[in-house]
Amino acid sequence: SFEGESVNAGCIFMDCEASADWSDRNTFVFGHNMRDESMFGSFKNLLKGTVSCKEDPYFYIYTEDKVYIYAIFAYYETRSTSDRFATFTSDASYDDYVQWATEHSLYASDADLSDRGNIVSLSTCYGSAGTKRRALLHGVLTETAAY
Repeated sequence: SFEGESVNAGCIFMDCEASADWSDRNTFVFGHNMRDESMFGSFKNLLKGTVSCKEDPYFYIYTEDKVYIYAIFAYYETRSTSDRFATFTSDASYDDYVQWATEHSLYASDADLSDRGNIVSLSTCYGSAGTKRRALLHGVLTETAAY
């Protein structure tokens, strides 16, 4: 854990090729789908439709000196081999990615994507152990705030 203690759930982690300052156009963060709904275990409730993020459509990433606030714009099921785990090489590829994600999303978002803000994509396994099924949740940066 971040406190230096051992935990059964492991640790949430960022893709090893991502910029530590969250400046990539699409930063991937991975975590386990825990039965007790810790880590990314509650994602399954979004995919099953038993909960919604309509009332609080944001997630927050806390660093040592600031908080990054992301508006959720899409979530859906995909496979571990999907091209949804891609970064962008151009504005056109960003636009294509966002369009595909919003068209396949189980959530109709009001998030503003017109300025092509940085995205964070949260990923976890979905289904039985060893499956290639993945849950992906995308958010676009809306605000940062210093502590």
